[in-house]
Amino acid sequence: MELDRLRLFYYTAKEKNVTRAAKYLGLTQSALSRNIQNLEKQLSAVLFIRHPRGLILTKQGEILFEHAKNIMTEVELAKNEISGLTDKVIGELTITTSYGYASTVLSRHIAKNL
Repeated sequence: MELDRLRLFYYTAKEKNVTRAAKYLGLTQSALSRNIQNLEKQLSAVLFIRHPRGLILTKQGEILFEHAKNIMTEVELAKNEISGLTDKVIGELTITTSYGYASTVLSRHIAKNL
């Protein structure tokens, strides 16, 4: 089983929708469906029940999803560790507070860290 196919399965199972998963992964819906079908053939197991409102994991799909979730977490941790980002927090922070607190307390802390 290829890691890339496992990744495609993971995001499809997580979204429970091929269209949303394909958009997130930057693939066409047909390419994603083909990869899932190939994975099902490779494993000799049906992983999803196709439903008009989305996808439902079969028992085999649930088992694979739990393992895939652990693998994807480990891959992400490895990437972060390699890049040295394990102790860094990156992203946008939104703080909601009163004007008085922001102007007297927060502004001093923010100024120190710039």
